[in-house]
Amino acid sequence: MSPVTSKRHYRHDIDGLRAVAVLSVLLFHLDLGFSGGYVGVDVFFVISGYLITGLILKAQSEDRFSLMQFWGRRIRRLVPAVTAMLLVVLLLGFAYLLPRDLDKLGEASIAQLLLVSNIYFANSFDYFAGPAELRPLLHTWSLAVEEQFYLLFPLLLVLCRRFTKRKLAITFGLLAIASFILSIWCLDKYPTAAFFILPTRAWELLLGALLVLVPIGVHSGCQKTTRYQFRNELISTLAAIALVITFFWYDKSTPFPGPTALLPCIATALLIYFNTRHTSHVLSADADVNPARGTTAIGSLLSLNPLTYIGRISYSLYLWHWPIIVFLKYENGLQLSTQLTVIALGASFLAAAVSYHWIETPFRQGHILKNQRRLILGTSFASMLLLGASITFSETGGLANRWPADVQLLLKTTNYRLSRQYSTHAHTAAQEDKLPSIGVKSSTTQPATFLLWGDSHASSIAETCNRLANEYGVSGYVATHANTIPILGVHRPRHFESIAWNNDVLDFVKRHQIKHVLLASRWAGNIEVHTSGLTSFLITDDSRAPRTPATAQRTLQRNLKTTVASLEQMGVQVWVLQQVPLQTRNPVHALVAAIKTGSTEIPRGVALSEHRERQKNVNRILSSIHSENYHLLDPTDYFYNGSENANIGIIGERNVSYYRDLHHVTFAGSEAILRPLLDRMFQTMAPPNSRVNIAMEPASNLR
Repeated sequence: MSPVTSKRHYRHDIDGLRAVAVLSVLLFHLDLGFSGGYVGVDVFFVISGYLITGLILKAQSEDRFSLMQFWGRRIRRLVPAVTAMLLVVLLLGFAYLLPRDLDKLGEASIAQLLLVSNIYFANSFDYFAGPAELRPLLHTWSLAVEEQFYLLFPLLLVLCRRFTKRKLAITFGLLAIASFILSIWCLDKYPTAAFFILPTRAWELLLGALLVLVPIGVHSGCQKTTRYQFRNELISTLAAIALVITFFWYDKSTPFPGPTALLPCIATALLIYFNTRHTSHVLSADADVNPARGTTAIGSLLSLNPLTYIGRISYSLYLWHWPIIVFLKYENGLQLSTQLTVIALGASFLAAAVSYHWIETPFRQGHILKNQRRLILGTSFASMLLLGASITFSETGGLANRWPADVQLLLKTTNYRLSRQYSTHAHTAAQEDKLPSIGVKSSTTQPATFLLWGDSHASSIAETCNRLANEYGVSGYVATHANTIPILGVHRPRHFESIAWNNDVLDFVKRHQIKHVLLASRWAGNIEVHTSGLTSFLITDDSRAPRTPATAQRTLQRNLKTTVASLEQMGVQVWVLQQVPLQTRNPVHALVAAIKTGSTEIPRGVALSEHRERQKNVNRILSSIHSENYHLLDPTDYFYNGSENANIGIIGERNVSYYRDLHHVTFAGSEAILRPLLDRMFQTMAPPNSRVNIAMEPASNLR
């Protein structure tokens, strides 16, 4: 018994739904009010599952389904446009991206060409890789999810080709339930993976697939009865309202996907189902035949020509809008002006139209590389060329030599070799007394005085602390671990070892009778939602509690108190370095741009008011502890000096950058800005008249 038997026809309303999806994503990425516009990707998943399942089942029912032909059509439909986009992005990357960013672009391009970019981003996505807004191929994660689905799902349908409609629905349903449960579990344990990988997203595509197997008949309005027409109108209207609500109600702090993805996905499914005119679900949004207009007012609205056109170019619009936005932000800062936002909108639609009419359509209709053999050979050759360029970018560290000598000089100051030598990768280093030492060598008669404890922000100032310790005749150690806030009892998802690490460091302090501890971290990054919208950076001390900024802030407050109390019981003086200003535009980019344009004016950073606003929550928490053994070191005044530009922060000098990214200081920055602040601390821990004048190489000369 074949599940599907009737004729294929075109759904204008589905193209309209595609338009709604891509516009929501576009407006979300441009910060134009659609705080939950990212759910447009989920709308695409449901639509894709619905259309692909219908096409395959129809071909199977007519005994003409071929895996090779199916995959060939998918290649013809998807690969030419994404290949053109990759080519342009790699060329723009070569022209504009700094070496570290071009290196990462090469890696991401390799992942996309191998159809695993979602897995790549799931495994490499952290704040050390830079903000999501500056990663030109980040959006390809969703393409990889669909490509993986297109590879695996047809194999399932081949295996189940003799199933009845009922058995097939049960199979899809069980797989969807399993995927949904996995999504909920991963959302708590592995939130980054839950966002990116196919197993946690498959239920959305399978929801669309299930629609194909649900009977329509009179219940979808095939008989023009008032009763069923009213029902269709009502449900379509409610589904549309629910979908629109998610566009504005959800935001980057909403745990996603998991249960919150149900609302937009079910709303999409209802809009598809209750606007189906015919008794068949084998529909297309690609065929050029007479339109079957929507059966409800919502369906008719979605079938309007402007929306259906945007729906037809939606794939190209999705491909091109993100790289355009990223490169504009890369050159002009994370907050685009109104003029640049308009340019981004116009350029996105222009690129999408060109891609659709001159690349997508000719390839899809077989006007270019007409037979399948030529198509496979042509796309394989293009992919190999792009793969070669991507490997070159990655393996050469981003081709630093392509920049002029003065730019290369600047870039050398952003090298973090010095800070890397203080990073501890082994989780047992503190337990095994293998922490890096700083300052003068300690002895049994004179134990170490000082410990620097924190994350990569602590590593960034470690060499300055080493130099000061040597100058004051102080010995100490460095206990730093990436992604690990120096607070007892807390962890990030997937970083449960943080609790054991911090406990071991506390034992180390006690064992070595250390009297001064400096805590340094990207404090706000642990209690505020990441720019990507992922919540995997928020700390918690209770895996059952909801992961929100508010709970993370309470977690920090109570566990900071516990940490300080534990150190004070050992007679330790606790010093806390507050966070350096987080920049909105990469300082290295700004300094390079000044060199390229020949500007004599040194660029400045984020405004003082903006810095204080961003840090107000964490500074409130850090300031809540009152003890004579607890000291705050605020670097704000050192970044905003008393010059005429006192309200705009310092980011560097000519050919010297004080930052290596948006929030980590370079060694030069640590020496120029933070040394006076840290010097005050070392004065208190050093023996009287112990300062030693040591000749050391200037920070700007150390690479």
